[in-house]
Amino acid sequence: MADRSPQAGAHASPTAGRRFPLMAMRLAVVAPGAFAEGAFAVALPWMLVQAAQGAWWLGWASALIVAAGIAGNLAAPAAARRLGLRRMTVAGALISLLCVLAAGGLWLAGHHLPAFAAALCALVADGVSDVGFSARTPALARLCGQPLLRFSGDNWLWGIAGYALGSLAAGWATEAQGTAALLLAVGASSLSVAAGLGWMLPRDGRAAAALEGRPARALSQLLKPALAVAVSMMVWLSFVFGPLDNLLLPAHLAAHGRSADLFGMMIAAGCVGLAAGLVVTHAEGSHGVRGRTVLLVAGSAGVLLQAALVWQLPSAWMLVLGVALSSALIAPLLPLLESALLATAHAGSRTSVVAAAGVLVSGADMAGTAAFGWVLEHHGSDAALAVCTLLTLPLMLLAICSPRAWLLPRR
Repeated sequence: MADRSPQAGAHASPTAGRRFPLMAMRLAVVAPGAFAEGAFAVALPWMLVQAAQGAWWLGWASALIVAAGIAGNLAAPAAARRLGLRRMTVAGALISLLCVLAAGGLWLAGHHLPAFAAALCALVADGVSDVGFSARTPALARLCGQPLLRFSGDNWLWGIAGYALGSLAAGWATEAQGTAALLLAVGASSLSVAAGLGWMLPRDGRAAAALEGRPARALSQLLKPALAVAVSMMVWLSFVFGPLDNLLLPAHLAAHGRSADLFGMMIAAGCVGLAAGLVVTHAEGSHGVRGRTVLLVAGSAGVLLQAALVWQLPSAWMLVLGVALSSALIAPLLPLLESALLATAHAGSRTSVVAAAGVLVSGADMAGTAAFGWVLEHHGSDAALAVCTLLTLPLMLLAICSPRAWLLPRR
């Protein structure tokens, strides 16, 4: 796999997108994969609560859900070194499919704990496959003749839509006793992902296959200033912003007597804002350093705005509109940081770099949830939101002061 800068995609052949079935990939891989992840995000915690029935191990088992994703990231470099990147990605998707089917069958048969164990195995295999697909993203963007930022942003947009549909489907299934129907939908989605990856994912180049997954090379890449900036921003964003929706927001609303309907409207407004922000990123196309700097600073300001809004809790309509606006500002950060990470990492060690970044980001999310949970328990939701708002300032400072060259890295 050639090692080129992201600008190369902008100057690719105009017929490249016709040769590669881009729409088919998003319909068969990106959206179905996100659908399955959204369904798991709702159904798996519910499955766990039903199986535990208040048992002492409920908290430990919940932590295993996050640990499974980390395990997949840790296993990916070694798997790529042994199997090659393409075979690892396809094999991970196939194993995830088999584990999903096993988990569903065991759950329907009444074997709840084995079903949960099979679901965890599916998450591990899915994590391995996700790392492989992410490492292939620059090559796919070049094949489609698109700049990496635009390609990544469009994938995020398709992924958000699929994730939302999967979450809604799982919520309906848990309420309407439609576990069998949900199993069929998730199984079909997983099969589509595995088949789509096997059909469309490019084969490994000899040079990339020879270097893939070497830990020493990955470590040297992580020490590069450009990569250090991108990973630092991703980790800090995950630590500060990750616990906001799933911990601080519902706790703060409940502490101030706000309704659950408002919580639902704010989550929906956040999804709409993210989609709108990604559409704008798509419409702008390829950005130079100046344009990407604006997106970076605006996204950091959006994190600060959203944390401050939740902390202050103005009227309901201001909260909903504010969350939609701040989410639109934050949205370009997702493909921007991802494309900077992928473009900066050397092709031969990209799998290891993506895996290491995934472990750091997941660990930061867990650490942030634990830290803010402690503040919430001992000092209340107002203090926790105040700390959260203040901790967004270093992210904005890093966005303003960091060298701009890392946004469009060159070799």
